[in-house]
Amino acid sequence: MVDGFTLDRTAVKDSWQHHLGGFLHGHLGQQQLFHKFDIASVIERVKHQHAFEYFADDQQSSLMLYKIMQLEYKPAKYLSVVKCVSNRRLISRFRTGCHGPRVDTGRWADGVHLDRTDRLCLVCKSLNCVEDEQHFVFDCPAYSHIRSQHLGLLQHCCTIADFMTLCEPNACGGFLRECFACRKQILSV
Repeated sequence: MVDGFTLDRTAVKDSWQHHLGGFLHGHLGQQQLFHKFDIASVIERVKHQHAFEYFADDQQSSLMLYKIMQLEYKPAKYLSVVKCVSNRRLISRFRTGCHGPRVDTGRWADGVHLDRTDRLCLVCKSLNCVEDEQHFVFDCPAYSHIRSQHLGLLQHCCTIADFMTLCEPNACGGFLRECFACRKQILSV
């Protein structure tokens, strides 16, 4: 225990606790630091290091979309604009790749890791379309009726990054909600 911090050696690698624990552990020999240290500067330094490592790692497929949209290490605009908590949660999960389509669940489905190219759409049963965010929003024929109701939302978008950054966040949340409800209904049959 170091001035109120318990160093947990079981902390998940890449978590804030792991980074903070590593920072504190690296300075255990500097007793002055722990008698009079500024917790704000420690937190800021760990946050900076975590951001650096986050933007340097291109291999985390679940965050690929998020890294395209979130170029700065700060809260996204939609967090303060979307007042409906369930829509805000849905947008957050979609942006971070934790939303349910095969591009997400194929990383751990039935205890087996599928290559990204093998995470095919179960909704339209396409034999060559990965169920990723692009397919989900723009291409899957199962949601064409929903897209036709939201033409104004989608008309200026060609990519998921455009959809999530240029479109009005409340409208994005409503569109995603309808698509996910449709997906759930189709897969439950």
